[in-house]
Amino acid sequence: KLFGRYVYSELKICEVEGWFLGMEYPTIIMMTSKAYLSNTSILEMVIAHEVAHQWWYAMIGNDQASEPFLDESLASYSQALYLEHTYGYDRFISEVRRMQTTYFAHLRTRDSDYALSSSVWDFNSTNEYLLTFYYKGPLLLHYLRWSLGDEKFFLILKEMYKRFLFSEVSIEKLLEIIREIAGSNFSDIFERYFESKNIPYVNITVNCKIIDNNKYKILIYNNSSLNNLIIPIKIRENEKSEFFKLEKYIVYITNNLPIEIKIDPHYVILGKLNKRIIIINVNECNN
Repeated sequence: KLFGRYVYSELKICEVEGWFLGMEYPTIIMMTSKAYLSNTSILEMVIAHEVAHQWWYAMIGNDQASEPFLDESLASYSQALYLEHTYGYDRFISEVRRMQTTYFAHLRTRDSDYALSSSVWDFNSTNEYLLTFYYKGPLLLHYLRWSLGDEKFFLILKEMYKRFLFSEVSIEKLLEIIREIAGSNFSDIFERYFESKNIPYVNITVNCKIIDNNKYKILIYNNSSLNNLIIPIKIRENEKSEFFKLEKYIVYITNNLPIEIKIDPHYVILGKLNKRIIIINVNECNN
């Protein structure tokens, strides 16, 4: 439904002995006995991940060693989509936040990271590989979905299926599809995460001016190190909350202070924030 039709007539899941939990092959998935003995939710997630590989690897091929983003990151995000369509959006968001918590804990200890174009041979540890392609990669896909909306995001995935069914896609070919459907701004953002090891810094600044008696003009600026990165923000005024997509800047007019500005409330941004919450009080406003 979301990617394209499963073209084979059967799919077998076989229990085997092995050190892994699951392993994908075209039309067959091997699940180790310890996966069946583990928590049922773990078993379900592993099966969802391996079934997703029937699209991202088996039907839409790629060089798994040189560009693991194209199969592992897409399969990892697909397992979250399975939760959304089986149990609802709240369960999906819970899985995304689990990925975010793990990855952002990793970011706190470093100023550089592995680029998403890295190959399996570029890593010094299995943990770094897992964090890059099972956490960072799907979170970038989640940002693309949030910023584009479902229609364009899933059109990108369907176009991958349409063009590369039974052939091999590459990161560059994926970027071409994003450029066609979403425009160069989004493909440039993707390209930055694929090519650069630097972690973007999200720097938000706020200015407050008094424009009339009991009326305030709040200017919120996006000074992030990555151009064209759209930042989600939530402004809370009294009991009312409003969401915005911050590109370069936004202007917010209010009669009430203080207000609370929450930066990236749903953790869709892959980067370090200078602040997550900004409170604007009357004494911070200038004439």
